[in-house]
Amino acid sequence: YRASVFDPLESRYHYAIANTEMLLSNSNLSLDRYRKDFLQRLYRISPPESNNTVALSHYRRAVEMNPTNGEYLQRLGLLLSGFKEYGKAERLLQAGTRYDISNPVRFRTYASWLLSQGENDIYLPFPILNFLFPSLF
Repeated sequence: YRASVFDPLESRYHYAIANTEMLLSNSNLSLDRYRKDFLQRLYRISPPESNNTVALSHYRRAVEMNPTNGEYLQRLGLLLSGFKEYGKAERLLQAGTRYDISNPVRFRTYASWLLSQGENDIYLPFPILNFLFPSLF
């Protein structure tokens, strides 16, 4: 939190805060109670019931500061999907593939999300593959 105050124009700090909030809200992790309390006191993190809401605001802030970062866009999309805002989530996940077209993780993330939504026919635009192997597509 402190770094985001001292350097308010850097998107990485908001992204890191959002990731920490998501980590603390995930009850499946093996963080024991004392470690979780320590992290919350150290970083002045909000109570566990509001972690997702705080993470959402920081992911949004990171995307506002760096709107062409595919990873930020997709993380925000995945979180919005958790809030059942599927239309916005899909647009953000698609935007992540458009802005970071050379990173296969962006396409894998989007495809995984589509499969989790019950989509069976997935078409991901791979322009470079269309150019290199026109007979495959």
